[in-house]
Amino acid sequence: MASATLEPVAIVGYACKLPGEVSSPEDLWELCSRGRTGWGPTPSTRYSKDAYYHPAPGKHGCINTEGGYFLHEDPARFDAPFFNMTVQEATALDPQQRLLLECTFEAFESSGMTKEGVAGKDIGVFVGGSFADYEVNNTRDIDTAPTYQATGCAPAMQSNRLSLLNDAGKTFAFDHRAISGFARGEGAGSIVLKPLNAAIRDGDVIRAVIHNSGVNQDGKTNGITVPNGRAQSDLIKQVYAKAGLDPAECGFSECHGTGTKVGDPIEVAGIHEALGAGRSPRSPLFIGSVKSNVGHLEGASGIVSVIKAAMMLEKGMLLPNANFETANPNIPLNEYNMKVRNVLIVMIVTIVVLIVMIMMVMAIINVIIIRKLTT
Repeated sequence: MASATLEPVAIVGYACKLPGEVSSPEDLWELCSRGRTGWGPTPSTRYSKDAYYHPAPGKHGCINTEGGYFLHEDPARFDAPFFNMTVQEATALDPQQRLLLECTFEAFESSGMTKEGVAGKDIGVFVGGSFADYEVNNTRDIDTAPTYQATGCAPAMQSNRLSLLNDAGKTFAFDHRAISGFARGEGAGSIVLKPLNAAIRDGDVIRAVIHNSGVNQDGKTNGITVPNGRAQSDLIKQVYAKAGLDPAECGFSECHGTGTKVGDPIEVAGIHEALGAGRSPRSPLFIGSVKSNVGHLEGASGIVSVIKAAMMLEKGMLLPNANFETANPNIPLNEYNMKVRNVLIVMIVTIVVLIVMIMMVMAIINVIIIRKLTT
């Protein structure tokens, strides 16, 4: 976002479908506030765990995870006529697109906007996604495609061979049990944004306000999956500077937090370098990651972090971090004056709370500053 166009943007609606029987933002709040997770054993509708499981990450044609974060709703249950589709079209439609259509409609409902009210309007649509497991791609290597497509989850197989996945299929963000890889999750989310002035003019319910955002790249690291703490801290500082805000006002950082042995300590160190000034044991910086609740949704992971952050500001509560016992020994929380909460608490602050989110997908970093609307 250029400095000349830094008018705040209001979040006026949101929707999501996530693991743990989460079919709405309120369900997500219930899941997170109770410290629950959406983890479960691999459903037979995804692939046969008995046929493809092997504990060795390097075993070709196998997967080493014991479970994951799966959607409870059957993706085949889709109201095709409502979206003006035939049954044949809906059958051919990628489940990700079905979820996107449903979440988008529900996000507009959340905002109070009607289909008739937005039809024909100049509205931008921005979609993030990853992988095309549903696609029948005849151009793939015929020697390997049958092996990779056997489970219907080719990227998971490849991640397994790269040792990216957690053995248990669980996310232990910042925790001492984060000793292997991350855990994959299924889900989708949508948010409705309007210029703050327009949202105030139209009398919209303003969930939270986005003040600025920025994107950069890790640059040279020890590996493509290894983050760069300096690049992260530099971006946070730049985004704050352009927004004209004080990093010391940040009360909570919603992190990438995939629960990896190497990545988590680097990320937390970068956040400390950018936001640690002026912290004390009595006034710490709280950190958390929604991936502990719903897993790493990859292409949809960032939007879920935005929804979680907006809901915390709207409700004035600090959500606990699931699956957290004691800190990763390489994350000196006390030295950094940081805390990971495992119980729900009221967000008591004398100044506006800012929330920073850091999402890294193969060396891409995104930082967003969100704050509660004050009158």
